[in-house]
Amino acid sequence: MSDQIPQEETAWHRYRVAIYSLVVVPYLIAFFGVVVFTGMRLIVGAPPSIHSAMDSISRGSETERWQSALDMISLLRRHAGEQLDQGFVDQLSFEYNRAAGERKSFLRTYLALAMGLTRDPRFEPLLLEGINDEDEPNRMAAIKALGLVGSAAAEESILQLLKNEETVIVLESVVALGRIGRASAVPALLPLLDHSEPNIRWDTAISLAKLGDRTGLPIINQLLSHEYFNQFPQVDINEQEKAVLVAIELAVQLRDPIFEDNLIVLSRSDENLTIANAALLALKEF
Repeated sequence: MSDQIPQEETAWHRYRVAIYSLVVVPYLIAFFGVVVFTGMRLIVGAPPSIHSAMDSISRGSETERWQSALDMISLLRRHAGEQLDQGFVDQLSFEYNRAAGERKSFLRTYLALAMGLTRDPRFEPLLLEGINDEDEPNRMAAIKALGLVGSAAAEESILQLLKNEETVIVLESVVALGRIGRASAVPALLPLLDHSEPNIRWDTAISLAKLGDRTGLPIINQLLSHEYFNQFPQVDINEQEKAVLVAIELAVQLRDPIFEDNLIVLSRSDENLTIANAALLALKEF
């Protein structure tokens, strides 16, 4: 496998910039709103609910609206998959459409993520429209949400995005297909194991494993070696450690002998005790 490091560094940088724009920047902005709203809630003493959050999204100021959308994401993450009444579905759908006209606002991004966390197929038609949004963060959020809601219709649309010119769109689509969990996506994913971008190769291998295809196991096994990451100086130590932990988790699920040697090395010599302990526990599953 040949890797053109300078090109990959540029691609990795574009990917990290996109993620930074999608997640980090709005959350930094949200931090100041959180401080104010948390103080008010301590005074009032009433924790938010998805219905109170929705009310604030509908009636509040610009700051209150995106802060309440973040509240809704947090609440839905704790109660993912719970049955929602039609009134709530209609209102969330209305607010998602209304936010389409608000440029330089992450409200539509947050609402797409909220819809995904509901796991409710009633949101799928809107999210399928969202993957064609003019703003890249909104497209990425819609793809991510479809990965959570996912059906055959969603899979077909996301498969088309594997040919997209934007690395971040391809990457989000690969991850979404793994979440949807339909083995019919395997033939379209297999060629991406040879993609020029390392992060796409890695997530393709992971998604294929989730779909029951073991072709990418050697790539997952590479993620269990810190030495492998020496090829990619743009990947900092925190990102390396996260990737290693994901690979360990997959090794436990797959229980393939290919992982044993690297797990033994990690369990005996890794400086990160969390990784060493995880590798040791993983070996007990073999």
